[in-house]
Amino acid sequence: MASLSENFPNFSLASAGVAEKLPVEQTSEFHGKVRWLSKGNCLKRFIALWDSIVSFFADTQLGAKLLSNKCDVFYLSNIFEKFNSLNKQLQENNSDLISSKSAIVAFLRKLQLYKNNIRRRAFEQFPCLACINSDLQDEDLALYGEYLENINEDMQTRVGDLLGMDIPIWVSIPFELNVAEIDISLQEPLNEIQSDEIMHAKFKNHQIMKRGDLRLSLTSIEPNINKLAEKNQPQGSH
Repeated sequence: MASLSENFPNFSLASAGVAEKLPVEQTSEFHGKVRWLSKGNCLKRFIALWDSIVSFFADTQLGAKLLSNKCDVFYLSNIFEKFNSLNKQLQENNSDLISSKSAIVAFLRKLQLYKNNIRRRAFEQFPCLACINSDLQDEDLALYGEYLENINEDMQTRVGDLLGMDIPIWVSIPFELNVAEIDISLQEPLNEIQSDEIMHAKFKNHQIMKRGDLRLSLTSIEPNINKLAEKNQPQGSH
């Protein structure tokens, strides 16, 4: 299956090369945004046009190869989509070491869930596999479970330093801790941090922006900036 992942661009390139000969409505759909799509999204588009592509390559060596790897392609579409989601989290503007570690730890735990669920044919997290449930053999599911386990082990090796990083609790919630309960060498600097009103306000604002304050999420009222500015204009002398 690894070789399929590496060789998949050849499939998409070959399909793109014959797209002009497909029906007009399918050609426009194919060309829509394919040029800038990631491999995960490219697979998603590829599957959306699966029947048309397989039909076009009928009675060819490539068509036979596509059909023999159908389950693998559908599986890869879902797993690459999950990798894309993780990448987006890691590339957010406000991403830091703490949030990155949290995202990766969560993903590694999900991999274990994915493995267990796939092997018992619970495909709610893999909708592409759900579409071809009847085509999947037990050995396919065992292979996908093994692949997920390999991903888990490989990621733990690659990001071992980040996973092993000890993040003191006061780093995450510096204004909620009792200074007397932390290491004595950190008591003075933490006390200075907790006494800094400006830093406290910035931290609170950062937390609101990061998680979304409930009141800000629920309200649909937008402030009248111009009116507020007029009220605060300096008054001329009378």
